[in-house]
Amino acid sequence: YAQRLTSTQNQFKLLLSNPTEKRLVNLLNNENNESFIFMLMTGLPKAQINTLFLYIQDYFPEDLEIMIGTGNRLNITSLFQTPSDDMNYLIEKIKIYFRLFFSTDLPIIKHITRSKTKDFLLELLKNTTIKKETHQNLRNTLEQQINFRYSLYKIWIDQLESYIPTLVISE
Repeated sequence: YAQRLTSTQNQFKLLLSNPTEKRLVNLLNNENNESFIFMLMTGLPKAQINTLFLYIQDYFPEDLEIMIGTGNRLNITSLFQTPSDDMNYLIEKIKIYFRLFFSTDLPIIKHITRSKTKDFLLELLKNTTIKKETHQNLRNTLEQQINFRYSLYKIWIDQLESYIPTLVISE
């Protein structure tokens, strides 16, 4: 877990290093590490997440549905075209968005979700006010969540290592 936190710290630092648009494009297009997209999303102001959903639903078929819960079907365009201030509801929408982003059953929808999200983020971050707010939110997440947890784990790891007896190798 500490290794994953270190990796996450490094990824956050890359995003916070004020990358050029070209570098940001490269980060977002890195299919081996799609976490950059989700990291950027965690930093977006709530209004911009709603705007992403409004933007992306225009590219989906109107009859696109996804199975939720115990066999209920949910229309995606209806879900995404309604902005929400309720964080719990917004998180549920994000969960459904993630299902579309990683869908193996709907390859065209997966492609649309990925490509339009990248387009949206690149265009959105041209706005200096939104970029500053997103960066501040990312800094807060890095400092208050990731770095904090890493510090706690490091204390615990150091404590555990102090109890491990030193191995003596005899010749």
